[in-house]
Amino acid sequence: MRFRRPTLVAIMLICFAVISWIHLSDHEADDIPLAPLSQAPWPESLWQTWQSHEGITLYWQSRALPTGQIYLLTPDQTRPYLIATLNKDSAVSELLSQLNPATAEVAIHNQASLLLIHGPWHAHDMQTLAAIVIHQWQLKPWPSTTSHIAPGLAQCIATHRSAAVWWAEQQGLNWYQQAQLDIATVLAQSSLPNRAEWQAWRSQQSRNWYQRALSDEGQVDIQSNLAYHQLPYHLLALWYDDLARSQVQQVVDFQQCLANLVEKPRD
Repeated sequence: MRFRRPTLVAIMLICFAVISWIHLSDHEADDIPLAPLSQAPWPESLWQTWQSHEGITLYWQSRALPTGQIYLLTPDQTRPYLIATLNKDSAVSELLSQLNPATAEVAIHNQASLLLIHGPWHAHDMQTLAAIVIHQWQLKPWPSTTSHIAPGLAQCIATHRSAAVWWAEQQGLNWYQQAQLDIATVLAQSSLPNRAEWQAWRSQQSRNWYQRALSDEGQVDIQSNLAYHQLPYHLLALWYDDLARSQVQQVVDFQQCLANLVEKPRD
């Protein structure tokens, strides 16, 4: 079938109009705000703190379990070291038999440390177990640390919490390492998520973190990271809430916030 020239032109114009309409429709769809996520409330922290007269901080959580665990953190070891798993009714005698610095898997004796105890004991029992560990291994207080994060970067993170975590992931960093973001890399990246990708990412993050916060293993892992980096628990609640309301534009806004820091003239 052969078309006359005016007919071909008309067909081409129609095709161009359809393609343009599709493109504009996709663009407009990206501009439609995402509905807030339907989330369960962020779980309250069940961890409590106690400080020994030596200045050692204990984070403890009482749980109705048949056994409990004692973990230890040192400044050069970001993951918690499992000291012992103890039965509810024979914890002290079992602990004394297991605490031998000479056979420990890591050199812990006489080191700065934090303790975490998660198990079926009350506050007094937790403190007794902690005191035994502190005395047996002559533990020292955790060194006082000061944040090295630039005030401007801290403000960008606080204003765009979800985007800061997304950008940290792009650089292979964990959620608690946002202060280590390489600003130049953020500013140079042009591959950004679209609306659908952001919706999938924030939904997955919300589900994963809520499940972690409910599991015993996840609670120990979260509290260990918070304790090691001296971060308050409520930061996670703020981020979890921000996820529900966040839009894909936040990724660009965080990038622009960092750009403003670089462009800001120094006094």
